[in-house]
Amino acid sequence: MNTLKVFFVVLFITIISINRLDAQSLDFYPMDENFELLQKFYKTDTVLVVFPDSEPILAMDKDAIEKFKFWGEIPFFYYKKESDINSSDLKKNIQFFGPIFKFQKEYSEMPVEKTDHGFLYNTELFNHENDAFYYMNENANRLYMCKNSSKAISSFFSYGVGAYSFYIFRESEIVYSGFTNENLSKEKINDLNHFREIYFQQKTLSFFNLNIAKTLKVDSLFDIASKELDKYVINLCDNLEVDTNNIDEIKLYAYADRIELQKFIAAPLFNTVWGKSVGNVLHTTQLDLSIVKHETAHSIIFQKIGGNLNQFWVEGFRQYTDYWFNKGTYNVDLEITKSNITFLDEELLNGSSKFFNHTENYGISGVFVKYMVDKIGFSEFKKVYSQQDIEEYITEKYEISMDELIAEFKDQL
Repeated sequence: MNTLKVFFVVLFITIISINRLDAQSLDFYPMDENFELLQKFYKTDTVLVVFPDSEPILAMDKDAIEKFKFWGEIPFFYYKKESDINSSDLKKNIQFFGPIFKFQKEYSEMPVEKTDHGFLYNTELFNHENDAFYYMNENANRLYMCKNSSKAISSFFSYGVGAYSFYIFRESEIVYSGFTNENLSKEKINDLNHFREIYFQQKTLSFFNLNIAKTLKVDSLFDIASKELDKYVINLCDNLEVDTNNIDEIKLYAYADRIELQKFIAAPLFNTVWGKSVGNVLHTTQLDLSIVKHETAHSIIFQKIGGNLNQFWVEGFRQYTDYWFNKGTYNVDLEITKSNITFLDEELLNGSSKFFNHTENYGISGVFVKYMVDKIGFSEFKKVYSQQDIEEYITEKYEISMDELIAEFKDQL
């Protein structure tokens, strides 16, 4: 009898241990931290970007394509519709951009198949407007960034891609990441939906679908979130002068630690990412409310006002919202701006990736956005922000360059 009891105790402990292991240890195929294929692709003087005849590339996507390479010399980008490609073009490094089903020719080197309104991976269909895939071939001379609609959010740039050779996005989430080739014979694929089922426990609020790591104290964290987050969304919308109707449910993932977060969003550890917002999907380390509110503001601004590809304006607008909730935050940011004003130049204002080189740039961008709101009015700022033409607006209305605007801002400090 005692032996039987011991057996069941050991069995029970083993089952608990396995469950805990499943919740904590996921067998991710590791990333290429050196971005070897991506670096090889851009190691050229010229990149040819090809788009479907019926789907020209938008100016905002061109801007994102050309700013995507964030290291070293930037190649020259030139653009051709598919029907204009000639035999000499095929010798170049080619980036295909646009809905894959609108390209006329078959490209056998892809790991996905074209369908009438999207693409097929294995037996899974991706035909929603916001579905997309990224693929770099093994020779690093063909890059596919193909989203099903030009209206869709560019998940490639929002998450940052290249640490894996292959990604599939459904709406604002990565559903597959990993390495593959054209005939799928060398697949090492992370099934992120499967991993999420293992890793998270779900809870719901009025505006949020919470997914909290099972290894955290789920119930106590939910109690904290339920007292803060819905109220924050209501107050934020009130200050943004928008209503709370038709807000897409915000899917929030709270990870046990930063390393787990970065595995799920495919961010190499030489970066430091505590939180991330893409559309209505938020990723945060644990349930740190300061990070959650930061990323929630990004999501609400995107949903209710619009997106912008310039990181200076994106982060500045979000930082500006902090001033409504804590008046002292502006004074702190103002002192940071005065002490680090040499960081502010036209390159930073134009959305350079060097924005993230200094945490002080968050405060600087917030103070600058407040200066812009005071100058042109909040309604006008929201309009030009969503139209992504702040620079053009300033140049035309005030007949000054961005350099002169910066000088004016510095004088007023």
